Amino acid sequence: LLSHISKVYSRLVLRKLLPFVFKHLTITQFGAVPGRSTRDAIGVVMDFLARFAAFAKGGRFCRFVS
Repeated sequence: LLSHISKVYSRLVLRKLLPFVFKHLTITQFGAVPGRSTRDAIGVVMDFLARFAAFAKGGRFCRFVS
């Protein structure tokens, strides 16, 4: 019974805190954020690489992605 009560309480606290947390997240934050999955991040990187490859036309390059 105690585990159920703590789950309900933590869900209520989470629901109240999330709007404040989302205001302070950067647009580069992916992962456990609703609407921004890691697939979106991979898509951003692939798009960047495609645009850079078209710009460089076969030149070598290196990009650090954290």
